[in-house]
Amino acid sequence: MKKLSILFIILTIIVLPVQAVVTNSSYTDSKAIVYFFYEEKCEQCDQEKAWLEEYVNKDNTISLEYIDTSVEKDLLNKIYDNLKINKKEMPLVVVGSSYFVGFNDNSKKEIKKAIEAYKEKEHCNLINKIRNNEDIKECLTENKNIYNNQSSNFIILMIAVGIIITGIIGIFIFNNLKKEK
Repeated sequence: MKKLSILFIILTIIVLPVQAVVTNSSYTDSKAIVYFFYEEKCEQCDQEKAWLEEYVNKDNTISLEYIDTSVEKDLLNKIYDNLKINKKEMPLVVVGSSYFVGFNDNSKKEIKKAIEAYKEKEHCNLINKIRNNEDIKECLTENKNIYNNQSSNFIILMIAVGIIITGIIGIFIFNNLKKEK
């Protein structure tokens, strides 16, 4: 009986900190922000702007920020340098830590995919990090993981299993204590 009580305490000590790690995220934004970099007299920019406005207006969990590259040249150059983008093409869309250069049917699909992924969980805001001259390694690592929720699903599953096991052991201990009285 004493062993079960100790096991219960140990499991509780293990499960609670893991839950705290999962719920306390260090990411910066929970709303999907679409940063749209454009140039005047850019046909693809006009097409993408119209498409983005239509897509974003359907969902209030997405915001769209327009960035005129003739005004924000320094920011654009920082983005190109930080992300090591060789092509200086327009338009440029940044969602969380994902970025898309140019506009075509494939980029539409990928932008939608990124928006949906970033809407569902808090994430690193690449543009704010670059604006504030902060390290973007966390964002770039996140970019590789944002579409793959398997690891976070596994963590959630493990927490759930731990809680269930802890509950079962707690009930077992409680019932045994009642029988002893």
